Amino acid sequence: MFTQKKSLQHKIDQLESRIQELEAELKQKDIEQQETISSIHDRVQSVVQEHQLVNNQHNTLQNLVQQLSSCFENVSTRTTHSNELNNEMLQKEQSLIQSIEEIIDCSNEGKESVHRLLIVINKLGEQSQRTSNSMNHLSERSKEIEQIVEVIQNIAAQTNLLALNASIEAARAGEHGKGFAVVANEVRKLAESTAESTKNIGNLTKKIQEEIEKAYDNTKDNLHLVDEGVEMSADTNARIENILIMIQTLQNGATNVIKAIENQKTCNDDILREFANTQQMFQKLNTTIMNHIHDAEKVDVQLTKSLEETVVSH
Repeated sequence: MFTQKKSLQHKIDQLESRIQELEAELKQKDIEQQETISSIHDRVQSVVQEHQLVNNQHNTLQNLVQQLSSCFENVSTRTTHSNELNNEMLQKEQSLIQSIEEIIDCSNEGKESVHRLLIVINKLGEQSQRTSNSMNHLSERSKEIEQIVEVIQNIAAQTNLLALNASIEAARAGEHGKGFAVVANEVRKLAESTAESTKNIGNLTKKIQEEIEKAYDNTKDNLHLVDEGVEMSADTNARIENILIMIQTLQNGATNVIKAIENQKTCNDDILREFANTQQMFQKLNTTIMNHIHDAEKVDVQLTKSLEETVVSH
């Protein structure tokens, strides 16, 4: 009986010892579990903080994306406005080109008119030169007539003198010289008439000579005017030619400006298309970031909730 009690006591002691060991192991496991939970809590807190940091960075990135999108939108608006200005400039340049072409046509017509006028003036100069030559020849013929008239006057004077002498001799001859006196008288009258006619012819010839000289002087003045007209027409033609060259240069410059505006307009259109594509990409990126932030917030809430439940349950 004593032996049984002793054996039972021994078992009880072993059982108590085992219970103490189990309690110690349980306490150790509880400590380890608390340490594990604490470590998990710290890690979860670290993950949550990192998520919050990432979310903050995502928010910053989202703000940057929105700012960039706004900048691109402003640039797109300005580019569109620039495109509108380019269209206006293009229309004005095209109108300028049309005006220049009209000026070139008018200048060419003016040049052709000046050329025709120059031909007419040259012909007029040639005609005036021929008229001047004719006047010169006529003046020479008139001088020859004066010389002939002078000879006739001399002959008439001598004839008149001879007739006078014949009348004197007929008077001396008396009755026999009457017939000769009649002839001498008629010859004297003819000589006087011839002298009077030649005098009139001489006066008329002098007047004609004076008129010829005046006409010759006028013709020379006309020739000077024709020469001045030819010179002025040639100068006008040269000036019109220079104006045409300058207008052509202006036309080439305007054409180059139009090409540059068209090229710039093409570049602006390409930029606008790229801006539109970039804005679409920014919108997609912004949507992706927003979704990621929303999902991250859900994860943070779930982690925090799970952590709280774990702490409460232990």
